[in-house]
Amino acid sequence: MFSKKDTGTATKDLRSKTSQRVQSEIAASVEPGATTSSKKPKIWMIVAAVVVVILAVSAIVFANQSKDNPKNAFFKAESAALQEMKDSFDESSGEAWDFQNRLLEEPSKSTLDISASVKGTGEMANDPTFQMLKPILDSSSLSITSGQNYDTEEMYAILDVIVGGTPFLSGEVSQTTEALGIKLPQFYQDYLYVPNDQFGDFARRIDPAYAGPDTVNLMTYFAMDYKALLPTEEEWDHLMTAYGKDYFYENISEEQFTAEDNQPFEQGDVSMDLRNITLQLEPEEVRTLIAGYLEKIKSDETVKSMVERQVTALNESMAQQAQLDPTMAGATINIEEMLSNWETSLDDAIAEVNDRELVLPSLTYTIKVDQDNNIIARNVNFEGEGTMTVVTQDVPTGDDTTSKVFDLQIKPADEASIGLRAETDVSKTEAGQQEVTKVLFNDESTEYTFDIKAIYGEGEEATDSYTLTFNDPNTNTPIIVTMDVASTIDNDAGTANDKIDLSLQADSIAPGMTFGLDLDSSIEITEDIGLPDPSQGTNLAELSDQELQQLMMELQTNASTFMQQFMGGFGAGF
Repeated sequence: MFSKKDTGTATKDLRSKTSQRVQSEIAASVEPGATTSSKKPKIWMIVAAVVVVILAVSAIVFANQSKDNPKNAFFKAESAALQEMKDSFDESSGEAWDFQNRLLEEPSKSTLDISASVKGTGEMANDPTFQMLKPILDSSSLSITSGQNYDTEEMYAILDVIVGGTPFLSGEVSQTTEALGIKLPQFYQDYLYVPNDQFGDFARRIDPAYAGPDTVNLMTYFAMDYKALLPTEEEWDHLMTAYGKDYFYENISEEQFTAEDNQPFEQGDVSMDLRNITLQLEPEEVRTLIAGYLEKIKSDETVKSMVERQVTALNESMAQQAQLDPTMAGATINIEEMLSNWETSLDDAIAEVNDRELVLPSLTYTIKVDQDNNIIARNVNFEGEGTMTVVTQDVPTGDDTTSKVFDLQIKPADEASIGLRAETDVSKTEAGQQEVTKVLFNDESTEYTFDIKAIYGEGEEATDSYTLTFNDPNTNTPIIVTMDVASTIDNDAGTANDKIDLSLQADSIAPGMTFGLDLDSSIEITEDIGLPDPSQGTNLAELSDQELQQLMMELQTNASTFMQQFMGGFGAGF
């Protein structure tokens, strides 16, 4: 499902948090007395998740063990499965991922065109309101042209909006190494700009109470270096080794693994004999592993340094956000206090895990492998004060067909149970690959089902098609979303192009209406980003108070005239 290329840039919005909220959220998460007895019955679920993650890490690190025993066979099989997943990602999305990383480091320019459409059937086609809105939507569009250079900290964006075939609004914003400017042609023909080093002085002329920064850098405001928040390659290697091989693998004995050969397995019309390899951990063994794991983290100076580096980067990002968002002013995290609270929180967690009144779960983790040690199925079961079960299947059903299952069932002791199950049939043809998935989500009272059909075309310029059908249990009327995606990426040329046709049909909301959206984007990595020069316009910092007042009056008059002309032209067609 949805594993193909994606060139959209990831965004991280920290602007909504004030300093008080940031501090309170951090404090709440690490406050020494924050964990209460009411949470104890649920901690085993956290422990379960930790165990699964560490098992995966151990599998990655310990892939090359040659000794043939159930323990090594278990980790080698999981490692091979993880490697296959990585290879699949690299094949389908690796080029897009590489291109995305380049966009965060190299200068580029892009265009995005968005247009809308609407169709009606039955009574909707003859509805007067629909007949009025259809020509407006069908002839409306939005276009954005932008460019950015991270090294020089320069950027621009140009917006054009058309509504009902009538140009509605155009606008530009541009920042060079010298000036920051804005242009609204409907209100004023030229760029209005302020030299970067005079921004604070000009802001205080407009508002004597202004207490913001003296300079504003749009690039650092809109662009966040997310890599600084991730482990470095050296840190990642340390985590993989220290918490995979050196701790978790070494602290699970061979005696905790068992193997059974020639075990019958059936799925649909497929039957085969598999080898079942099981890891069994009793509650006290889980307790010992997790307590030791937390102790190791607490004393790990590399982890502390990594956290300190990441929080420092987060503070820098929040300071950048504060340039244009006053609510972010002073929104920083006290690193020493956070590390102290973090250690206290680890002490509390260790004490809670070691508390014999806390019933931790047992773990039964079984993989079912074929003669080539490929995992055909997994059964992971945690049982304590409640149960959590994970089942996966990846069953070859033919030369070019596969059946996949993911099933998660959570049954807390004193709360409603929830479940998520996805069944996927995969088939390959000369034209590409088709995946048909049925998703079922249920709680105690309701079941929600999704049907997803994905067709991945073969070749560089192939189109991928998706159809999502959501079966609303409240209305018994499906909501249908379709999407066709044509994506081409050329890392050598430094270009990416995407065409997306999206449609939505929701008869429970708008009977007989189908809404469409077309997106056409192109990105080019280039030194020449097409940066407009705002300094060719009017320097606001050089205007006298009288000239500035006259300019403001002119802008207000032009804005009023613009709205009158637009509304008059808009209404004339109806």
